[in-house]
Amino acid sequence: MKSRLVEIIVTCSLVASCAVGPDYKRPESRLPASLPPTPAPTTKIDTNWWKQFGDPTLSQLVQAALEHNLDLQIALARVDEARARLGIAKSEFWPSLDLRGDAGREKVSETGPTLLTPGAESTTNFFSLGLILSYEIDFWGKVRRSNEAARAQLLREDFNRVNVQLTIVSQVVSAYFALRSLDLQHSIAMNTVQSRKGSYDLIYKRFKGGVGNELNARQAEAEMHSAQTSVYKLEEQVSRAESFLSVLIGREPREVIESPIVRGQRLDEIAVPPQLPASLPSSVLERRPDIAAAEQNLISANAYIGVAKAYYFPSISLIGAFGFESAELKNLFNSDSQKWAYGAGISMPIFNGGKTGHMVEAATARQKEAVARYRQVIQNAFVEVRDSLQRYKSYRDVIVAQKMEVTAVERNLYLANLRYTNGQSPYLEVLDAERQLFDVQLDLVRSQQSQLIAVVDLYKSLGGGWEQPEKK
Repeated sequence: MKSRLVEIIVTCSLVASCAVGPDYKRPESRLPASLPPTPAPTTKIDTNWWKQFGDPTLSQLVQAALEHNLDLQIALARVDEARARLGIAKSEFWPSLDLRGDAGREKVSETGPTLLTPGAESTTNFFSLGLILSYEIDFWGKVRRSNEAARAQLLREDFNRVNVQLTIVSQVVSAYFALRSLDLQHSIAMNTVQSRKGSYDLIYKRFKGGVGNELNARQAEAEMHSAQTSVYKLEEQVSRAESFLSVLIGREPREVIESPIVRGQRLDEIAVPPQLPASLPSSVLERRPDIAAAEQNLISANAYIGVAKAYYFPSISLIGAFGFESAELKNLFNSDSQKWAYGAGISMPIFNGGKTGHMVEAATARQKEAVARYRQVIQNAFVEVRDSLQRYKSYRDVIVAQKMEVTAVERNLYLANLRYTNGQSPYLEVLDAERQLFDVQLDLVRSQQSQLIAVVDLYKSLGGGWEQPEKK
C-alpha cells in the first residue's frame, strides 16, 4: 500500500510541471546612458564609506548605531519573519503526515432508526490510533507561485534592512556633521563675545574718562549682549543635536542624560572626499537597496496573480491512512484491528459568486501598483543623485567664495578700527564690520556642513558610495 502511494505521488508530481499566471519580466525604464559627472566607475561599493572622512570618532558612532539602533533591530526582525514565512510556503511542497488517536465510550439509541443486533449492548467503548497522509498535487503551480512570492518577500525585507542600515548610517554621519557645525559656530560666537566684551570695556573706560561718548558705549554693550544671545541659542541647538544623535546610536536613557557625545575632529578639519570626475553608468543605481526591494515586491505581486488564477482549476489530493481500531484497548494492536485506506480526491469551484475572479483582479491591481512604485523609486533615485551632485558642486564653489569674503571682511574690520581710533569715522562703521564678520563666519561653517552632507547624500543616493579606482 505504501509503495503504491509513493508511486502515485511521484508520478503526479512529475506531471505537475506547469504554473499558471505570468512569468516575471522586469519593466522597461527609459534611463540615461550615464549619470552626471560622478566618481570614476568601479564595480565595488565601499561599504565603510564614512571612513573616507578621516574621523575615528565618527566611525565609532556609526559602529554603535549598527549594533544598537532600534530601527535596524526592527528591520532584522522583519527579515527573520519573512524567512519563517518562506519556510511555511516551502512546507506545502511536502505531504502532510498526522498522528490521530481517539478513545471514548458511546451509547447507541435503542429506539433509533438503527436497530441493535439481538444480544448486543447499547453502550460500548472505542479506541483508535493511526497515521493519516495527505498531499495536494501542485498541478497548476499554486504552491510554486506561493514560494516564488515568499522568496521575493524575504529578499524584499532583506533589501529593506540594507536600506534602513544605509539610511541610519547616513543620518548618523549627517547628525555628527551638524553637531560639529554647531560646535564650531558656538566657538566662533564665544570668541565674538570675548572680542566685543574687550571693545566694550575699552570704549566704556574712554567714556568714563571723558574721551568718548555714551552712545558708542551703549552700542558696544548691545553688540556684546547680542553675541551672548547667539551663544545661548547655539548651546540649546547643540543639546538637541546631541539628543538626536544619541537616539540614532541606540543609547540607553541613562547614557543620554549622563554621557555627552564624544567629539572628534573640528568641522573644518574633516576631510572632504576628492573632486568627482568621470561618469558612471545608470546601472549603478541597481545597487540601491530601495530599488532592489521595490523590484522584489513587484516579483512577489506578480507571483500572486498565479496563485489567484490557480483557484480556477481543480484541486487534486492524495489521501492515505493506516492504523488500528478496537472496542477494547487490549486488542488495539492486534493484527485483526488493523485498518488502512488510500485514494484520491478532486474539488473544483463551480459557483462562488465570482470570488475567484475578484481575487485575480485584486492580485492584478496589486501588481500594477507594484510596477508604478518600482518606476517611482527609480525616478526618485535619479532625482536624488542629480540633486546631491548639484549641491556638492555648488557648495564647493560657495565655500571658495565665502573664504575670500571672510578675508575681505576681516580686512574691512581692521581698517574700520584703524579709522575709528584715528578719529576718521564713527564707531558705527566698526559695529557694522563686526556684525558682518560674525555673519559671514557662521555662513562659512554652515556651507562647510552642507558640503559634507551633500557628499553623504551622494553616497546614499548611489546605494552606499564608491571607491576611487586604483592608479595604474
